[in-house]
Amino acid sequence: MEWERAHLMFDEAVGQDQIDYAIFILEAAERKYQIHLKHAKRIGLNRDRLREPFEDKEELQ
Repeated sequence: MEWERAHLMFDEAVGQDQIDYAIFILEAAERKYQIHLKHAKRIGLNRDRLREPFEDKEELQ
């Protein structure tokens, strides 16, 4: 979500200052995503593991 907003900000930037700021925000959002991704990999989190709690609830219905 933060990354999407940063892209939108970049797309709508007018003038060099806004473009520079949008690039800064976009790079920060990408770096933050990379940090979270590394952490998820380190703790063994993956898509299947995220779905497990929801699969149990679907079986009860």
